[in-house]
Amino acid sequence: MYLRDLVAGLRRFGGHHYHLFLSDANASFFSAPEPNWTAETHRLRFSSLAYRALWEQVMLPRLARQASIDLFHAPVNVAPLKLSVPFVLTVHDIVPFAWPEMIPLPLRLYWRFFRRRSVQQAAQVIAVSHSSKGEIVRYVGVPAEKVQVVYQALSQTYADCSPGEPASTPPYFLWVGRPYMTKNVPRLLRAYAKARQEAHFPHQLWLVGPPGWDDSLIRQLIVSLRLPDVVRRLDFVVPEILPALYQSATALLYPSLNESFGRPLLEAMACGVPALVGGGALPEIGGDCVLAVEPEDEAAIAAGIVRLVTEPALRSRMAACGQERARHFSGERMARETLAVYASAMG
Repeated sequence: MYLRDLVAGLRRFGGHHYHLFLSDANASFFSAPEPNWTAETHRLRFSSLAYRALWEQVMLPRLARQASIDLFHAPVNVAPLKLSVPFVLTVHDIVPFAWPEMIPLPLRLYWRFFRRRSVQQAAQVIAVSHSSKGEIVRYVGVPAEKVQVVYQALSQTYADCSPGEPASTPPYFLWVGRPYMTKNVPRLLRAYAKARQEAHFPHQLWLVGPPGWDDSLIRQLIVSLRLPDVVRRLDFVVPEILPALYQSATALLYPSLNESFGRPLLEAMACGVPALVGGGALPEIGGDCVLAVEPEDEAAIAAGIVRLVTEPALRSRMAACGQERARHFSGERMARETLAVYASAMG
């Protein structure tokens, strides 16, 4: 979604020629190129991490040379290290450094090595929040002036999103993402169970997103907490359906331990949905429009859930505030600020 939104924003600006290197798996996300755009699609024969890393580090530099580009932008955490031109790198998280125990060993070793080297070799680094910038500087050890903050953009899918009518199902809270350990889903489930015992509300909890490394633990926890009838699992949902799920939700519950940006929060705010949030960049992105809690405090999460159920005035204030704040995360702003980083990287 990050690259898709960036491309949509950059298409509003002339003066440059852009060359997209796409895999056959994601080419369909990008519309037919305009005169100053070239799209080059390549088939990746295998999906393994080793093959992908080899392709990124060996083939991409060759393709970049053949395309005679002046600047390369690696949009997700890792860049080819043998490029013959300057490159910009967008870093979306520093989990391999801050939370290494949460990542399987092969991925941890790969990400730590290539992310560190990529950040060190980049002409400029883009962080998606000030919180994330601080972590990049702290864990990777690069000068702060090398890292520029460019917030992500709200996708056009949510341009006209607004609060919907109550769903015909029982009311529900929504969580969106892939349940890695930093997403804090086990604590959320325990806090939700505690809040139900205290306030006796009818709201279900809908967990939306593909399985993650914590999935077996989450399934076991739902059973042990006696929540199978009120916690609903929805695996992968196409982006076009998500706005409707937000619109009918009572609130987004998103008490992550750490988020470098928190796209589900921005999407919920755009749809006028109140949100309970945890740490990292979430309070930065939500500002005064969210209910922030200490993500490691299950009692605090439970108390926040009860407030969302029992204080309609709080929900109304957050909904209106969030919709107004979400408008500032525009694709045009994201593209303009990214172009400024490109200019700085070119020197």
